[in-house]
Amino acid sequence: MTDQKNNNDKHIRDLLKWRLLEQAGDDDLLTKKLIDMEAKLVFSNEALMQPSLQKENELLNKLKETKSKNRLLKWILPSFLIVLTSIVILFYKNDTAKPIVASNNASVSPEQNSNLPTIQTHTIESTDSTVGTVSTIVVKVSEKEQKIDSVKLEAKEKWTVGDAGIKVEQKQVAPKKVATYDNTYEGIPALSEYQKSWTKKMKEKMVKAVIKLDKNSWVYIPTSTESIYGDVVSVQGFYMSNMEVTNNTYRIFLNDLIIQDKFDDYIKAVPDTAKWLTDIIKGRSYGEPMRKNYFWHPAYDEFPVVNVSREGVKMFCMWLTNAVNEKIKASHSKEKSETLLINDIRIPAEEEWIVAARGGKGDYSYPWSYRSGTKNPQNSKGCYLCNFSIVNYPDSLKNRAECSNDKLKNAITSAGTYSNDFFCTCKVNSYNPNDYGLFCICGNVSEMVWQYKTKNPCAKGGSWKSDAEQIKVNAEPELMNVTEGNPALGFRPVFTAKKSK
Repeated sequence: MTDQKNNNDKHIRDLLKWRLLEQAGDDDLLTKKLIDMEAKLVFSNEALMQPSLQKENELLNKLKETKSKNRLLKWILPSFLIVLTSIVILFYKNDTAKPIVASNNASVSPEQNSNLPTIQTHTIESTDSTVGTVSTIVVKVSEKEQKIDSVKLEAKEKWTVGDAGIKVEQKQVAPKKVATYDNTYEGIPALSEYQKSWTKKMKEKMVKAVIKLDKNSWVYIPTSTESIYGDVVSVQGFYMSNMEVTNNTYRIFLNDLIIQDKFDDYIKAVPDTAKWLTDIIKGRSYGEPMRKNYFWHPAYDEFPVVNVSREGVKMFCMWLTNAVNEKIKASHSKEKSETLLINDIRIPAEEEWIVAARGGKGDYSYPWSYRSGTKNPQNSKGCYLCNFSIVNYPDSLKNRAECSNDKLKNAITSAGTYSNDFFCTCKVNSYNPNDYGLFCICGNVSEMVWQYKTKNPCAKGGSWKSDAEQIKVNAEPELMNVTEGNPALGFRPVFTAKKSK
């Protein structure tokens, strides 16, 4: 009840107040009633006990303040609206009174071409990062939308098209220095600090493996005299990488070139991944995914690097040779280091590759043939012993592959029969190594060598796209004189031993 009564009193008070304001406060009776109600609402019921003069003075002061504020608002607001309206009218008249001018003598006239829209232009100054003051044209298009023919611009002109009716503000922008880059280096990635740190760490690991002759990375091929294509050939002892060089290892090399700002070398050495789309796998659905992912995706880190040119491989070998010798020089005295320096890390000669592939067991078709006498790339249970193409392999031998999965009929390589996919290469440590400890010396990818006697570029060992005959140790060399990258071509480096063991 109290709240309702107070609300009613407040309503009555407001009515009395406005009546007093209208009569300029001359009605004594209304004033007295208003004073009593204001006193009750403002000062509570106890305030009614205060002297009437005190109540009257205080409340009349409040009424006067309210009255003055209302009078102020009554005059200021209309005055402000009138001034604002005048400004807008003056601005509009000045804007439409400007002549139609095409800056720098460039003009477009409706009479010249009936297909052009009606345009209105204004000359506006602006600042560009490469030139000084230039001209901007604001185009107002007629109701019928039409295309504007291109206009030849002078060297220092810059034309922009704006929406009709929008005013373009004049701005002064400080000239900017724009960095320019040679497009030749556009595709070179920028390495993070983590990638740089990782590259240095892995490079150091590679260098130590060579210096310490780590058996998990390098195997010793002893000096031997064997028959090579009917000739008796003596081969000095050397060390050979126990696996084909992987994508991960080759990326360490490329990253280090970036760190050293050797961008030209990087461009020469980086794999040409577009080779995945060439004729050897033309029509295969996996060509494009392999182009995008095979070299760069971590899933293929331990797969053999392919599509590398012979020049890129020689750069890799020289890079590792220099890194090893620099480490030796820094770690030993001059006299001691001279006895430890390696001659070179390089692409092997064909005769070196053949001696290494035989594993010291003589002239057999496959590295495993001496064990069982088999002339097939399978063991007695039908398990494949290397990675090669089985698309045209006899069905009778396919059916013997007890080590394969249920999707053998869909695989295009023997590796695909157990990895349950249709892809080409397999990891470099797949299958069993030969007796020297070399993994995938036959199959997987063909390996770069220098041809016996001629020293021309060629490859040995066969690959994932080779048939059972091409993966034999004594097969004729392939990819003769090929120096470009190839999806079936990788490499396995060697370096000459200081002394025989």
